[in-house]
Amino acid sequence: MTWPVASYYFKKFNEKITFVLAEDIPHADACDSLLRHQDFTEDIIISQHKKYWGLGGQPYVFNPKTYGIEGEYINLGISEFPNIHFTDYYGMKTNLGVDNEYRIKIPTNNSINLDDIKDKICVFNDYGIIGKHLDLSDEKYHVLDFSNDMAYNAYIAKNSKAVISTFSASSILADWGNFPNYTCYIPKDKMHLPRFYSKNTKDFIPY
Repeated sequence: MTWPVASYYFKKFNEKITFVLAEDIPHADACDSLLRHQDFTEDIIISQHKKYWGLGGQPYVFNPKTYGIEGEYINLGISEFPNIHFTDYYGMKTNLGVDNEYRIKIPTNNSINLDDIKDKICVFNDYGIIGKHLDLSDEKYHVLDFSNDMAYNAYIAKNSKAVISTFSASSILADWGNFPNYTCYIPKDKMHLPRFYSKNTKDFIPY
């Protein structure tokens, strides 16, 4: 959700960004190749910072100098729930802005046969939820394998006929990835949340 802020910084200052991530942030390894493919990325450093929720620790906001990483820094980590769209909020909080034209650049993967997926409906079956509503054994669906990294799955989704996911990290990837014919399944009691997370997604199905 903060990548459009990073894109704004890069376009305004023509300066690439080195990202410093906590070592145990969920999905850090999975998104490595995708983050490195963005125009604004110079490098990714994994620090020794850990999250300690039970002790009041904050995994996303910290000073890199604590771990011997010198230089000016801006915290793009999410630390609170604002009452406006997340991306807009962090654009303001960092005194920068948001590149609303930004779309995630997805690297080509020649190991994937596009003929096998171009007519498929790609499914991010997060937490098994979608499988409770659709018969995913039908050949028209291609269920993504989460043992693959994010760039691999994003390339499949980008080149499929349509994309379905739950309201999760996958929905944010789809929102900024410009996935085709994207539909998001969302709990009925969470229907107020898209205004905080989604800028480009239009089709939401409550369950």
